[in-house]
Amino acid sequence: MRRNPEDRPTAAETKQLLAGDPVKPKRPKRMSRRARAITAAGTALVLVGGVIFAM
Repeated sequence: MRRNPEDRPTAAETKQLLAGDPVKPKRPKRMSRRARAITAAGTALVLVGGVIFAM
């Protein structure tokens, strides 16, 4: 997976993410590739965790 430099969070955004404040998206209409990747990873994590918990 190749990462575009514009997809990486800026230092200010990283600080906000670490502080737990919501980061305002620059384009609220379209989900950024990073946001999609985070969502996909979170969904996969929850699904895998649910399967392990069910066992």
